[in-house]
Amino acid sequence: MKKEHLKHLVCPDCKADLALKVKKEVKDKIKEGELVCKKCKRSYPVINFIPRFVPSDNYASSFGYQWNKLGYIQYDSYTKKPITEERFF
Repeated sequence: MKKEHLKHLVCPDCKADLALKVKKEVKDKIKEGELVCKKCKRSYPVINFIPRFVPSDNYASSFGYQWNKLGYIQYDSYTKKPITEERFF
């Protein structure tokens, strides 16, 4: 993430401003760090340049559920459009 993006972010719980603790910076971007709420003190990691506001197990299970439940809708045979075929070629 970029430091200037901090002004657009708030704590998901209490909507207060966040403070940034930088652990690793690469070319003016925060690769590793932590966002800490100035009011409720909850913290959110920055991992691989991305602020993580949802626990990784929550994200992964949600994605897995959607993929297993709705994965078929991306198939050309379902959409009746050759999108995947065209991308391939």
